[in-house]
Amino acid sequence: KKCLGFLPRDYLKEILNIIFEIDNLLAGFVRGQLLTCAALSFFYSVSLSLFGLTYGLLIGFFSGLISFIPFLGAVLGASVAILVATYQFWVVPSFIAYVGLIFLIGQFLESNFLTPKLIGSAVRLHPIIIMLSISVGGSIGGLSGVLLGVPIAGVFAVLLRRLGKQYHTSGFFMGKE
Repeated sequence: KKCLGFLPRDYLKEILNIIFEIDNLLAGFVRGQLLTCAALSFFYSVSLSLFGLTYGLLIGFFSGLISFIPFLGAVLGASVAILVATYQFWVVPSFIAYVGLIFLIGQFLESNFLTPKLIGSAVRLHPIIIMLSISVGGSIGGLSGVLLGVPIAGVFAVLLRRLGKQYHTSGFFMGKE
């Protein structure tokens, strides 16, 4: 309430609409990220358990949970699973490769179906923009940049869409000035 007192009264409704739109975007991003992690946890847990990996359920659940960290989560989960598979299936090396294949399939599902559908639709960004925002965020801010790249890009997209709407309804664009 105190911050609202500092906003100009003529633009209060417009500013609150922008804040509401950004809030919805961030909530959708978090919801999409949680659904993606849950889906990957289920996939990895079931796949590794059916394959017969010791602690497959636990490793799969952990791997899905840390998949909110793009790329690093999958690498860490796969490393743990392959390490356990190497210990368990030392005699049959092809089983170790199958565990790696499960994670490759999981990454394929995440990057081609889950992330574009669940997160991309929530933040209304093209998948290329999502990948670019993760890459740029990572190069600028490291791990925190990777985690915050997509939400920040989404906020910029909301602001740019709003700016575009204002431009298209302005007297300058309509030719009245």
